[in-house]
Amino acid sequence: MNHHIAVIGGGASGLTAAIFAAAKANVVVYERLPRVGKKLLATGNGRCNLSNASEALSEHLHGDRGFIGAVLASFGRERTLAFFDEIGVPTRQGDEGKLYPYSLQASAVLDALRFEAAARGAEFRVDTEITSIRAKGQNFLLNEKLYAERVIIAAGGAASPALGGGNAGHMLLRALGHRLTPLYPSIVQLKTDAAQTRSLEGIKLEGRLTLLGVKGTIARAEGELLFTSYGLSGPPALQISREASVRLGKEELRVSIDFLQLLEEDKLAELLAERAGRHKERAIEALFLGLLPARAGLLLCKAADLPLKAPQSALTRADAVRLAALTKAFTVAVTGTRGFADAQATVGGAELGQFDAKTLESRVVRGLYACGEVLDVDGDCGGYNLQWAWSSGAVAGMSAAEGRE
Repeated sequence: MNHHIAVIGGGASGLTAAIFAAAKANVVVYERLPRVGKKLLATGNGRCNLSNASEALSEHLHGDRGFIGAVLASFGRERTLAFFDEIGVPTRQGDEGKLYPYSLQASAVLDALRFEAAARGAEFRVDTEITSIRAKGQNFLLNEKLYAERVIIAAGGAASPALGGGNAGHMLLRALGHRLTPLYPSIVQLKTDAAQTRSLEGIKLEGRLTLLGVKGTIARAEGELLFTSYGLSGPPALQISREASVRLGKEELRVSIDFLQLLEEDKLAELLAERAGRHKERAIEALFLGLLPARAGLLLCKAADLPLKAPQSALTRADAVRLAALTKAFTVAVTGTRGFADAQATVGGAELGQFDAKTLESRVVRGLYACGEVLDVDGDCGGYNLQWAWSSGAVAGMSAAEGRE
């Protein structure tokens, strides 16, 4: 049977593309997993952070600015929210501008997308992996047996293979003549020199991370830090991980940890000296009591080479200054990331210059479109990657349907 449009991948961008293409064409969605949208269910810790209210939306998407801007101009945040409201998913705003379904359930988003795609006539074929695509006359031949007039590749990126991630979409595009940029994991935990922070495993605290390279500061983020057996997790680590991933192996990287970001260094030095003067008989190892978890305070006192069991009356002004400096900038080596297995997004993909920004049609193969993470666009943590999925999926779907007329 000759289906008009084949969508390769049933994730966020693929489902969106299918919905908009199905308004004017017969659509079949091919998904290699037993069900569509598996990764979508895990987004936002199961709540689906589907976009962000930031006024600088495009600044949180990495790639060709003009290309990204053209896609968002065609289908931006307002059209996205109106679309979700139309299919029964009103949204609400959380912290840091994050936008969620009102129910705070990712399953509601997935169900609404599935229902809408089905209502518009889209067909789903799960447990079906497309391993080859080639042009045959005016059509495309998939797996040497399935035909389509037009194809939308929405197979996602390499992140989270357990949830369906991989490079299959990239390989399909390469086989069709497209160039790819290198792939790196993003929004992923950082590995650090375990000897420096192993004692803090399991501790959570509000802090600030600064990624440092050979030329100084590269990126900075703050929020709840989680110390692990391998290094650092939590939103700040995930936020700076993109810049770490693309530089690892090319330059030495360090991360500076500010354990008390709400206090200026000189004020902290004064506070530590004042506390030592007030609690003279307490041991120096208890100097951070009430300010930091005990193990964190102990680590910092050790790093400052202070006599841990000595009374706080022994703390000198110079000791307080040195300890404050360490607390505000405790620096450890970055040795790697947790890789694609734990990443939430992929840096790199199909080169944007080989696609029309207004339609997302390939300039290499007519009738072929791509959207979502398979393209060389990635976003920061906070709903930006899903916004790109909705925007690019809608543009690709509408364009593919209109293109066949």
